[in-house]
Amino acid sequence: MCKIQKLTEQSDLFTLIYFVSEVYALLKDGAEDYFKQLFSGMRSGALVLYVDNNYSDFTEWVDETLNKYGLDVIKSGNGKQGMPIPEEKQDLGKYYQKFASDPRLDADVAWRLARKR
Repeated sequence: MCKIQKLTEQSDLFTLIYFVSEVYALLKDGAEDYFKQLFSGMRSGALVLYVDNNYSDFTEWVDETLNKYGLDVIKSGNGKQGMPIPEEKQDLGKYYQKFASDPRLDADVAWRLARKR
């Protein structure tokens, strides 16, 4: 058994933050094989926190893939997510002045919390 597989079987939480879309873009058709191996190797009760771009076709693929490989979505959401109002953009220092417009501190995201059956 390889070390990665052993770690997968022993882990309780997997965070996939803007990761799934990158793997999907790089591997195209091979992405499902990658996630099949990852999700199939998880032990029962393990949690997956998924946060990524909110594109309906892609999010549907993610939901189908989670379900297909034994994960139940227990909480989910999507839409605009922003930084808290007290977030001080000027803490960006010289980079705040470098660009003509305010930095983007919000994103259109989909998120899921799923549990392995």
